[in-house]
Amino acid sequence: VLCALNKPEINMRISSAWNVWFSLSALWHHKLVSLSIRIMIFRATVYNTVLAGLESFVLSSSESDRIKFSQIRILSNIVRVNRKFLIDYDQPIQSINL
Repeated sequence: VLCALNKPEINMRISSAWNVWFSLSALWHHKLVSLSIRIMIFRATVYNTVLAGLESFVLSSSESDRIKFSQIRILSNIVRVNRKFLIDYDQPIQSINL
């Protein structure tokens, strides 16, 4: 798939991921739900919303960075971490084993 055609698809996927996050917002902030459960739910819902089927796309580095940054923004809302702390977004994702 050509890179020029990816922008609307990526925008739609990121928007869908935010919609999934918002629909589960009560769960993300519930005190009885552990962080490990929240991360598992993030992987099963938000993470897969963005990435499912993207292996067939040819992404530019800026598109790939945009996808990673959107996931970090959502994840920072889930784990309640300031995004400034997550400047190097590859490290937090690897440390959570996504």
